[in-house]
Formats: sequence, C-alpha cells, structure tokens
Amino acid sequence: MEIRPYKVILLGENNVGKSSLVYRLHKNVFHGYREPTIGVAFVAHKIDCDGKKIQLNIWDTAGHQRFSHFLPLYIHNSHVAIICFELPRLKKIQKYVKTIQEVDPQMHIILVATKIDLYGIPVGVDKTQLIHPDVEKYAETEKLKLYYTSSMTGQNVQELFQYVAEIVYSDSLLDEPVIDLTKETESWNRNCC
Repeated sequence: MEIRPYKVILLGENNVGKSSLVYRLHKNVFHGYREPTIGVAFVAHKIDCDGKKIQLNIWDTAGHQRFSHFLPLYIHNSHVAIICFELPRLKKIQKYVKTIQEVDPQMHIILVATKIDLYGIPVGVDKTQLIHPDVEKYAETEKLKLYYTSSMTGQNVQELFQYVAEIVYSDSLLDEPVIDLTKETESWNRNCC
C-alpha cells in the first residue's frame, strides 16, 4: 500500500543551496554550479519509512526577491516547510517563519544550515554551538528542528529528508479514521431478495 504524496516546500534566499540539496537527495550527485530556480521547481522523491513508501513532493522555490510575493501560494497545502540558509541571517529566517505561520500555524518548520563543508569543520565533529548560535537559540526557543547539511559531501541530507518522511508518516497515522471494533454493529440481512 502506497501512502499519498506529501508536499514539502524549500524556502530561502538566493544561492543558499536549495536546489543542490534536492539534487543531492534525488540523484545523490553534487554539481558545483546550478542555474538559479525561476519561480518553483518540483521533484517527487520516495523514501521508506516504517516499511511504507512515502512520496515527498518537494517544491524548490526561487530565492530571488521578485518571487517573494508568490510564497504564500507555494506554502499553501504544504505539510513541511524547510527554511534553508547559508549565513546566519536570523531576521530573514524569522521573516520566513512568520510568513509560513500566517499561511498555516500548524505547519512543521525545519531550519537547515547549508554548505556546512565551507566552514572547515571535519565530518563527525559536533557543529552545534559553533556556527550559528543565534539561529540555534532561536530554533530552541521556537521548538524548530535545526539541521546542518552539505550537498557537496551529502552530510545530513538523507537524515533531513528521512526526518521529514517520519513527520508526514506520523501525521498520516493521526489522520486515519479510527474504527471502534468494540461496539456492536447492525447485523446485515443475509437473505437476498
């Protein structure tokens, strides 16, 4: 049984690596240069979660300012919003969170620091409290999950989207109708005609 698709939206400024993150997930490849996204790009990616196939319909939005007025339309009906950033621009992150919460206050929001390989910290070293302390404090205060990723090395890309799949799978279980088997039901008339 395949579970219905779930919409995931990637938000962030120009050149923060949103498209590279999606490309690393979907093709497991990194290209040093990618053309800027115009409007929105779309990728359908399937992930196994608890023995079930979860289809993530990932909307990769353009980060250019001229497309910002379309964000509420793109955000609408999303299950998870991923805010990508390269430099710790807390005000920009807060602006995205505010826009998302205006559209859907219940939406899951994940913060993703991209291009972690550029910081020169070896793989496996704990990066928390080293790179974006203001963002980490904000994420903790707002109860938002924060990931450090590298599309170049692939670091935490699979883990990020596995977490997204677990969120939507968990939500899908809550949405399923509950049937109370302890109640007596009307018996069917077995006689035909």
